Amino acid sequence: TLFGKNTTAGALNITTQAPSFTPEGRAELSVGDYGFLQAKAAFSGPIVNDKVAARFSVVSTRRDGVLDNATTGQKQNGQQSISLRGQLLFQPTDQLRVRLFADYADLTPDCCTQVYVRVGDTQKPLDQRFAALAAGRGYRPASTNPYDRIADVDGAIQADQ
Repeated sequence: TLFGKNTTAGALNITTQAPSFTPEGRAELSVGDYGFLQAKAAFSGPIVNDKVAARFSVVSTRRDGVLDNATTGQKQNGQQSISLRGQLLFQPTDQLRVRLFADYADLTPDCCTQVYVRVGDTQKPLDQRFAALAAGRGYRPASTNPYDRIADVDGAIQADQ
């Protein structure tokens, strides 16, 4: 086989664009539903002619949530993130190239809230017992209608890398 035993597709090789000694840049802005806004930019150029070049890129994304949280009254499954990446290219001779990388990401999503699609049959159906058990603990049971787009959560996820 081309990729080896028990392999479906092989390896995925992602190569980032290296800093350039020719000044260059690009920017992109995207907007969409639910307050979606994404900005991307990358700039590259020489620091020391033909010896040191740098590249800097940034991506910022935000989107309002798409589910109503019955517990907090806020929207869930929103996005808010920023990612930064810097590179330096040292090329003291034609035979030697050294690249240094640094990156940072701050991810603050209201992530991973789900709604019920349907309730399966069990010996003691969830519809009969869950609502009473949840209400007894002070929770508002989530709707079993997926088109209501209502959830009941009180946690948060944040990642600083």
